[in-house]
Amino acid sequence: MAKRLLASFFLFLLGIFLPGLAHAQGNNTEQEEKTSRSVVPLLAGYKIKVMSGIDSAGGRISKDRGLSIEFSIGYYVGNAADSIERKQISWRIEQTVNEQKLVCVLTKASELVVTFPAFRANFRAKVRSRQDVAEMLLMVSLFDPHKGYPAEPGTVEIVKPQ
Repeated sequence: MAKRLLASFFLFLLGIFLPGLAHAQGNNTEQEEKTSRSVVPLLAGYKIKVMSGIDSAGGRISKDRGLSIEFSIGYYVGNAADSIERKQISWRIEQTVNEQKLVCVLTKASELVVTFPAFRANFRAKVRSRQDVAEMLLMVSLFDPHKGYPAEPGTVEIVKPQ
């Protein structure tokens, strides 16, 4: 199981970095730009910024003047949903989507946390409205680190480690 998770994580990183590396080297073509991929389907107006660490990846999915979702993915990333104290929870729900368990928690401070325990992936955002909740769940619940989703040119930014 651990080997499968680690392999999935590395496939995720490859899927993110290969299009970014071609762009960074100046070798990208119009076709490569059209094949940019995101680990979540991006709703209109949203962009994803991905930063890689030694043993994890993280970043932000955001929209100008809109919702900003922070995420962390990696072998040593903890389970954010399980780390929230019971007295801070407004509601908690578990569901299986695409054969993967996900846990959603809304805190009393209006933070929505979505965790995929098997992928060791956490997404969190301060939600201000029902629309924020809907938009976050529409994107994040379909998280796919294996294949990802096509993304419009200019919506995926890769920040290389320094």
